[in-house]
Amino acid sequence: MHRTINSEEINQFVLFKQHLAEDSKAERKDLVEVVKDICGLHAQVASTPYLSLWNRVKDFQKEDLIKELYERRTLVKIWGVRATVHVVPTDNVVEYYQATKRVGGRHPYRLIGLEPIHKRMLKVLDEKGPLTAQELTDHISELKNRVQTKYGDMSLGQLSLREMSQSTILVPSKPRGGWKSNLHTYVNFKKWLPYVNLEALNEHEAKKDVISHYLLGFGPAMVEDIVWWIGIPKGEVKEILEEMSDKVEQIAIRGLEGMFFILSSDLEHLQGFSIEENSVHLLPRFDPYIVGYKNRQRLISSMYEKRVYWSTRGEISASILLNGRIIGTWNHKEENNKIKITLSLFERTNKALLNEIRQQAEKLARFMGENDSSRDSASLI
Repeated sequence: MHRTINSEEINQFVLFKQHLAEDSKAERKDLVEVVKDICGLHAQVASTPYLSLWNRVKDFQKEDLIKELYERRTLVKIWGVRATVHVVPTDNVVEYYQATKRVGGRHPYRLIGLEPIHKRMLKVLDEKGPLTAQELTDHISELKNRVQTKYGDMSLGQLSLREMSQSTILVPSKPRGGWKSNLHTYVNFKKWLPYVNLEALNEHEAKKDVISHYLLGFGPAMVEDIVWWIGIPKGEVKEILEEMSDKVEQIAIRGLEGMFFILSSDLEHLQGFSIEENSVHLLPRFDPYIVGYKNRQRLISSMYEKRVYWSTRGEISASILLNGRIIGTWNHKEENNKIKITLSLFERTNKALLNEIRQQAEKLARFMGENDSSRDSASLI
């Protein structure tokens, strides 16, 4: 008989594993381990990795992530899970590359007839160092040419950068304009990380490793959640879980439909797991915790789901969490170097909890400010 566990206990346990519980927040020196534990940081929105880490690392500073990404190179941005750009540990980049290289038809890398222009792009980058799309175009004028693609009309430069980045031939380097900028520069992956061999692991073993990491960071989870997150067929996920049967068990969660897979080691840790009271977080758009599941019944009431997961294109709102469940959304605007965070709760709450949420919003606003003198505020609608 499968064990049945309360959803509140599961939520708190996953918060702990995601370094969102107060007693599981990490020290700054362990930043790379945090990224490994939560299976990478979504990086399509420039600010999201910083805000995700601010929630998980004590006294986190923006320079901490910048240093690991662009100086120490212990972290790297690649196209990976969910067919989007993620920050992953360099030590794990091979398994993420191999496990997701065919997602969305990205690989094998073949653009018939364009190899010469791509070789020229690599040559320029090797000679000049990291360059933006415009800077590359300044060196290779043909990149301005318009082409029709499956993505629509775009320049040859846009198409080439997209395809070469998705195939991990190029990777984004330090953007121009700071931590909130999407003005990426690009580098040759082989030059940036010359000691990394992307073919050092076979595809099947890589998928097993990534699924194991996913369950360690997000489990318990359903098969559909794993499919959603990694992007490989359901049948293949089931086969891999069967191969992992000595390490994986199934459980039921009280009040939720379906069966959930969990690592046997996690099931042991759940014994006597203590629950915190009023654990409040303001998570950014696309934070791993809120984007890691296809089935969100454990995270949010179906009545409010469309207010967070509101777009068929995968758009997700920044969310307010209470004890692992989404109870509202937040957004911010900047005016005259000041940050204002607006809170929108789904339901009325008590004054003490509301004050705690506001205090957290004010702390976040201070972090987001460009300098120490920027003022911050939080308002409720």
